[in-house]
Amino acid sequence: METEWLQRLNPSARVYAVNSPSVSVPPIVQLANRAAADGRPFAPAHARFGVLFCEVRPGRCVARMPVAPATAADGALDPAGVLVLTDAALGVAIGSGLPDGRRITTLSLGLSTTGRRPAGPSLTATAQVIGDPGHGLGTGVLTDETGTELARLRTRCAVIDGAPPAGEPSLIVGVPPASGAGSAWQASVEDETDRFVVLRASAPPGLGNNTRRVQGGAVAAFVELAVARALRRVPAWPSRPTDGPVVRDLDVTYLRGVPADGAPLRCRAVVQHSGRQFATARAELFDGAGRLLAAGTASRYLAG
Repeated sequence: METEWLQRLNPSARVYAVNSPSVSVPPIVQLANRAAADGRPFAPAHARFGVLFCEVRPGRCVARMPVAPATAADGALDPAGVLVLTDAALGVAIGSGLPDGRRITTLSLGLSTTGRRPAGPSLTATAQVIGDPGHGLGTGVLTDETGTELARLRTRCAVIDGAPPAGEPSLIVGVPPASGAGSAWQASVEDETDRFVVLRASAPPGLGNNTRRVQGGAVAAFVELAVARALRRVPAWPSRPTDGPVVRDLDVTYLRGVPADGAPLRCRAVVQHSGRQFATARAELFDGAGRLLAAGTASRYLAG
């Protein structure tokens, strides 16, 4: 097969090159490497957060994004800001190991932070498939410019019939970069107390993937915005038993796809437990008809 385009390199991309016409390159590897070689985002949500593929080969994906949309005002890592990058890298790592005529849909997505602050201008997600790609299990690591590990990443995907969606450059035209997950979603507060929060937002096309549904990482980011706000509403720890960092865990399960058509969404997060060092919350995401789309759990822990 013709692989001339696979030889093209940009400064941040190492494409998977195949010289032998007898070697079949999985379609998602071809598509992702074409985007990497061109130095362009693969999907609207990637453009929103500045996500670019750097290296794609069967069973492995490396992707990068600017650090700014993924950091809080105090310089700490914002989990909501890295979930589009997380989903992009993990999904392609699994999909790249599948045969023709098979593709994935994400069932769950999660990350656990180390509490370290990012250094440098960019973040990198390195993801790989675990075992048989048909089992849909992937893991990865998020690092900064110095190679410091900031988070561990994980996903479980369903493998279904169908060709992987092609990257459509027309879909990313005019998609502006976001300063973070909050600016990308533009969510408003419907109700909140010191135990729960309800956020409302629409499902904008600029957070979509190439199937015109909201990208899984963007969905998870909306859930994270709700649970993070709920956990911030919990009264502060009465005393700080340590000076250690606050570490976070997030896990999101997907039940239905979310069309990127501007339809209204509603996410309700409830604090389940709040102790001296550990607090947890659970969130549910609904569409305008009241159907459950996704559910997530999150925790914060004052390490020491």
